[in-house]
Amino acid sequence: VTLSIDLMTIGRGYILEPVEVEITTGDTVWDVLKSELDHRKIPYEYQFYEQYDSVYVQSIDGEGEFDHGSGSGWMYNVNGIYPNYGCSKYVLKGGETIQWRYTTNIGLDLKEEGNGILTPDPGQNAETTVNPVVQADKKGSARVEVNDKKIEEMIANAKKEKAETISIVPTISGEVSAVSVELTRKSVEEIGTNTEAALEVRTKVGSVRIPNEALDAIAKQDTDKKLMIQINKKSPNEVSAQVGKEIPNDASVVEVIILSGKNKITSFNGHSLSIDLPVNQEQYKKGAIYTVTVYSDDGAVENMPGKCVANGGSMLVRVQTPHLSIFTVAPKSMENMPFTDVEGSWAEEAIGYVYQKDLMMGTSDTEFSPNGTLNRAMLATILYRMEGSPALTTRNSFIDVEEGAWYTDAVIWANEKGIVQGVGYGKFEPDAEITREQMATMLYRYAHFCGMDVSRTNDLSQFTDSNDIGAWAYSAMRWANGMGLLNGRSETAIVPQGTALRAEAATILMRFDTMNK
Repeated sequence: VTLSIDLMTIGRGYILEPVEVEITTGDTVWDVLKSELDHRKIPYEYQFYEQYDSVYVQSIDGEGEFDHGSGSGWMYNVNGIYPNYGCSKYVLKGGETIQWRYTTNIGLDLKEEGNGILTPDPGQNAETTVNPVVQADKKGSARVEVNDKKIEEMIANAKKEKAETISIVPTISGEVSAVSVELTRKSVEEIGTNTEAALEVRTKVGSVRIPNEALDAIAKQDTDKKLMIQINKKSPNEVSAQVGKEIPNDASVVEVIILSGKNKITSFNGHSLSIDLPVNQEQYKKGAIYTVTVYSDDGAVENMPGKCVANGGSMLVRVQTPHLSIFTVAPKSMENMPFTDVEGSWAEEAIGYVYQKDLMMGTSDTEFSPNGTLNRAMLATILYRMEGSPALTTRNSFIDVEEGAWYTDAVIWANEKGIVQGVGYGKFEPDAEITREQMATMLYRYAHFCGMDVSRTNDLSQFTDSNDIGAWAYSAMRWANGMGLLNGRSETAIVPQGTALRAEAATILMRFDTMNK
């Protein structure tokens, strides 16, 4: 998105001139503003108003409400339209232009440019929702059935309102610890085929959001006429006995299962689902990254980063996952990240992921340098670590790769496997900054090496600079974009020869690593 902050109406010009900011799924206008203000150390004040279920920005850079008259204060617009709801409720899609503007008379001084159009609350348009009413039984279980007719109505509403999500939000009376939502295979297929919306089941014990692209994969695996989505709240002791691992007593534990008959559906065509774990508001900090531990049926244990978010008055830890299982999170943020320059970064979650996985280290003991660049040796080393740092079977063939350097074994291995090549004259140029198209190519070759399906691609003609892509990198760029690994830096520019930033690399590597599970 593009963000700017100005004080034109009082003659102070820009606080922040228009700048492109990368966002992640679910980010709001407030998330973007707060992240950039924190990153740039611009002072601000805000307050959360429960009656509006949103944040209200009181001041930015010393200019606040009522400082220039009774009608003065901050307003925001998205693509020139001023919503009449709070900034923490406006969920972004990507590609929008966001302006934060100071007004002296409740917006009248901003309308001379043709702005000032109001839009309804996004809750009316962002999703179409059904609220079946059910009673939990004595064991705390609630069963919800959503028939084809109701789904057809929701599909019609989603198409009419261009909704991003079809949500099933049951109203459950009684104490509940397990919720089962039953749909037909036909319903799942039709949501995936006839809309662009995701399917979400949102309950007080946990939530799961299935992207539209994954619905087709579910329907094709569904061997039964009915599909069951189960969300179960479990106790730490119960899970400790089940998985044979010690679970902290203060952990929140949620199990998510999708069943077709008696068969579990665990593969989603490479797409990640979003899982929300309800947590105690007093023990968790909004925006902080926490370690979510995933326990799979096959005994595998994996740590993933989860971001704490507020939604509808509840505090949740949200994690993206390519497979379903048991998810646990304890109120202890990623304290092992020693970096002082990461908090508030748009890539904070990804940086936490690659650091915890030992894929990327800091540039010093206390800095990650999100806006720093990545070089050829670094990426070779990252891929080598992803492969488990296997023993070498060949010798060094590059005259500029020193024996015993931190990257030597990685470059030798990557060259042997055809993942990297030299630049000619026996050189590798380990310190050369890597471009976006070079990074895509190395990942593409690594995916080939791993035996991954690389047939999914995108047409890049939408990007005005697609002709700048080297012929040697074109297939890799189409694949990387098609898999959602490498997006454009704007709607019209993919910037193939731009230098890959460390924050970008962390995000791409997190997407690739979770996709490769």
